[in-house]
Amino acid sequence: MSGRKVSQTAAAHLGEGMLGPALQRYFCDYLINQRQISPRTVTSYRDTFRLLLSFFERCRSRKPDDLRVRDLDGSTVLAFLDDLERHRRNSARTRNVRLAAIRSFVRHATASDPLLLPVAQRVLAIPSKRFERVAVAHLTREHMQLLLHAPDISTETGLRDRVLLTLMYNTGARVSEVAAMKGVEQPPQYHPEGDVWKHTLLLLEQLDHPSAALALGALLHDVGKPATFRVAGRIRFDGHVEEGVRLAHGILHRLRFSREEMERVEALVANHMRFKDVHRMKDSTLKRFLRMPGFDDHLELHRLDVSSSNKNLENYYLARRKLEEYPEQHLKPQPLVTGADLIGAGYEPGPVFSRILEAVEDAQLEGRIHTSGEAMAMVRELFPK
Repeated sequence: MSGRKVSQTAAAHLGEGMLGPALQRYFCDYLINQRQISPRTVTSYRDTFRLLLSFFERCRSRKPDDLRVRDLDGSTVLAFLDDLERHRRNSARTRNVRLAAIRSFVRHATASDPLLLPVAQRVLAIPSKRFERVAVAHLTREHMQLLLHAPDISTETGLRDRVLLTLMYNTGARVSEVAAMKGVEQPPQYHPEGDVWKHTLLLLEQLDHPSAALALGALLHDVGKPATFRVAGRIRFDGHVEEGVRLAHGILHRLRFSREEMERVEALVANHMRFKDVHRMKDSTLKRFLRMPGFDDHLELHRLDVSSSNKNLENYYLARRKLEEYPEQHLKPQPLVTGADLIGAGYEPGPVFSRILEAVEDAQLEGRIHTSGEAMAMVRELFPK
């Protein structure tokens, strides 16, 4: 056979290979076995050709088993990309991903059949579409899950990092609000473990299936210390509780936590220092303290707090013992006097009512009065009309 006849035969069979078998070789032999491309990329490329075959059937009336590699010419690929943008509302970025998949296949097919080179050149000449790159303002849920699951939780440091990342994600904490704790020294007589950051890490490592409020309270209980650090004879953090409540409120508000959720976390921050006074509280003050909503979380936060510092659990055990000793009716008994009772006794409604009712409850909680009659007698004595 002459050279001229060989050339004519080759031209007649240019790209006559069927598309189906070529795609199978491309995906199974090339992408998966040879290149060992990630499953995500394989899935993306698979979706591209699923859409392309659907385009051929819908817009070109061509069945998938009737297609040949040469049918992927430049004009057809351009029409397919245009269809993606107009009918599927794909972005320029997605269009470029689909084009990259087709280019990859065409290069592979041309390596197996050089006679496809003229077709491949026209496809490879199709430019990617320019688009404005928008700065990433936030991570998607999928991206965040990848980040959260990056630490190896089989190690202590990995577990600690998982807790920190999870809590910071859940609270929306700015880096500065938490990182500011690093290097903030504490009085060694109360915190021999080190600075505020070290103390917080030790506390977080001890969390065991905490409630959402406790987890947030654990992270934020000392967040007010950096702004209130001062040295006056010793290291002091005057007002760090109030500052911590303010910062916690801002963090939770940014994430649009419900009012109830915010109040629970802020209460943990606001009350975590009160345990040091448990042994000298009046009965009325102690009972009000013990009956706070979610007191189990308050108690656990205190245990974690001291276990991560001076390890003095005396007040923890005292509070727990008192909580076990007092029946529910002793912590929050039925009121001996109500506002209606005061009005019936001739008192004018006003701000004084709250002071009267609080004084009566104090006496009731401390066991100084037991009946409504005793309560009204005390009211007439202390608050004469």
